[in-house]
Amino acid sequence: EQVKAKDASVAKKLEGNSRALARLRRAVENAKRVLSSSMSAEIEVDSLVGDFDFSVNLDRAKFEELNAVLFKRCIDTVKEV
Repeated sequence: EQVKAKDASVAKKLEGNSRALARLRRAVENAKRVLSSSMSAEIEVDSLVGDFDFSVNLDRAKFEELNAVLFKRCIDTVKEV
């Protein structure tokens, strides 16, 4: 959603680009690991699509907000067991 907010044409190019999505996924996974031990992490991918450099600072609270539905689903599954 961050990409869509910045530039709709970049988001459209990103949808069909598996290499760019993989690079972004790797950067996000790395940020997720960093957030487990610190309060913020920067997600940065140079030349994500064409000459568009993607960079965003993500704090732990925003990460938890973005993933709240997934976290709740996991907790609900655990409670069922």
